[in-house]
Amino acid sequence: MGLATLTYALKFLWAPLVDRVAIPVLDKALGRRRAWMLLTQAIVIGGLLLMATSDPALAFTKEGDATAAFIPFAAFAVLIALAGATQDIAIDAWRIEVARDANRLGVLTATYQWGYRVAILLAGALPLFVAQALNGDQYGWLGWAVAYAAMAGVMGLAIVSTLLA
Repeated sequence: MGLATLTYALKFLWAPLVDRVAIPVLDKALGRRRAWMLLTQAIVIGGLLLMATSDPALAFTKEGDATAAFIPFAAFAVLIALAGATQDIAIDAWRIEVARDANRLGVLTATYQWGYRVAILLAGALPLFVAQALNGDQYGWLGWAVAYAAMAGVMGLAIVSTLLA
């Protein structure tokens, strides 16, 4: 599961594709960069909701089937990481394009880093608090399902930001 985030280190491999491929309909409405941002945010939301519907713990029980439980969960995690890394590519390109000068680029980069750090804290803490509140000290699928769904809801902020950018 730790390898899922390897996509961030390898995003240079598909960055040229993101730079050149237009997303039908969205590209005309939002522009190339924001279209990719919106698409990847929707994929992250979908991936989180799919994670909310699968229980990886079933893979580790006698009744559970690892193929039926853990592999889809891991695949959703990789999908989310791939979409997140692609969103990073689009945001970086958008920042460079909208900056009128080096000072504005610096402000945009600092703002992005601030937002990134807040998002990392939120993504790390919110699911744990939600799962703990619903599950207590024992593992429970429902608590984690709600936690992933809550994270999908928080992604709505990214969509609003993209539409307002």
